[in-house]
Amino acid sequence: ERIVCLPQYEVAGRLDKVCLESDGTPVIADVKSGQDLSHKNKKLEIAIQLACYAHGINTSGVWNLKDQCCEPVPKVRTDYALVIHIPAGSGSCEIFTIDLHSGWEAVKLCAQVKDTRNDPRTLRPAAAGGLGLDGLWSDDYHHALHAFLTRERSGYYEDFGSFEQVRRVLEDGVAFTGQPSRYWGRRRGRPFEGVRAEQLVVYAQNHDQVGNRARSDRLSALLPFEAQKLVAAWVLLSPYTPLVFMGEEYGETAPFLFFTDHGDARLGEAVRRGRRAEFAAFGWDVEVPDPQAESTLVRSRLAWEDRTQGTHAALLAYHRALLGLRRSHAAFRLRDRGHRSVWGDPTRQVLAMQRWSEDARVLVLFHLGETRAEVSVPAAPGVWRPLLDSTDAVWGGPRTEASGDQSSRGSLSVALEPWQVLVLARRGDS
Repeated sequence: ERIVCLPQYEVAGRLDKVCLESDGTPVIADVKSGQDLSHKNKKLEIAIQLACYAHGINTSGVWNLKDQCCEPVPKVRTDYALVIHIPAGSGSCEIFTIDLHSGWEAVKLCAQVKDTRNDPRTLRPAAAGGLGLDGLWSDDYHHALHAFLTRERSGYYEDFGSFEQVRRVLEDGVAFTGQPSRYWGRRRGRPFEGVRAEQLVVYAQNHDQVGNRARSDRLSALLPFEAQKLVAAWVLLSPYTPLVFMGEEYGETAPFLFFTDHGDARLGEAVRRGRRAEFAAFGWDVEVPDPQAESTLVRSRLAWEDRTQGTHAALLAYHRALLGLRRSHAAFRLRDRGHRSVWGDPTRQVLAMQRWSEDARVLVLFHLGETRAEVSVPAAPGVWRPLLDSTDAVWGGPRTEASGDQSSRGSLSVALEPWQVLVLARRGDS
């Protein structure tokens, strides 16, 4: 077995065999033992794998573990490969060819999807010239708020950190719709016209954004408790499809470290070096936990018992209340662009999101600042009653007195505590 790299797509794998045709032309061969290959997508999966091997060999060669470099080898065929299938318990073997053209087209399509997360064509039906995907991660949604609250500016965060980007992702789901990107060195994204809100998956934490940090630290280690509640409402009260990372709902403090169990010691060492090099690009000068060490896995286990204690229990109850509002209140059910507006005050660092249906209207205030702020925000005329206040003592907050009703003639004057979220509903509406 030899390691083959395909640098342009950042993938690598171990090639089983290279066979020779009668004229001496090398052909990739792969052994599949004990697998059921009857599923309609299984052969395409194999074609993708072997197409990467073939093009990797022809463009980069194979990886020399001793010298830590790629070395050239004779070029192989890129139109077909051989699969040697040994079904479990059958005592037989079958050999068949696999089409590498279809595999390579699928590779390019996957790369296109990864590279165009801010391109609405990814979500359009194939008949309309799109790729026909059901949904996309909105990494912008995460990056904008994370960079603003943590002040991190290294790696891909160098493109983020402004208040306007935070406002824009809440209103539109993405920050980049064709603007120049310093990190990518080119313009990124397209206007997201015709994209439904539910097609964008938004999050504050996930396996990538936590696991790929040097310390794999969660937001519970980076932000104060009140700011964590702001983040929860930011995700769960948005019009988009929310994702809550395991343990986030109660403020899990254990890191989610990158851990592996490679049987090949050389591969394990290559992973270690790769992790260190990646974090150097982010400017994280820390000792990276050994991915191969069992202790790295053990440190990543959730402490489920915490969810019933102190602020952990309060944060869990708060998440449940937010989900209850999202599910039950009519104004949160309509998610299209015509039923929401977002206003922002960058000086006071306050965002006001109004959402409405035919017979209901809510106003959600997000205070992103670290000091108390008094602000006048746009609000439809009427009397507004509080539905949820993140600073309430029931959610582990500092406020002991309930917020009262407020009247609006087109605006509301409010005083907001650091990182406070205040949800108001207009009286008389459903």
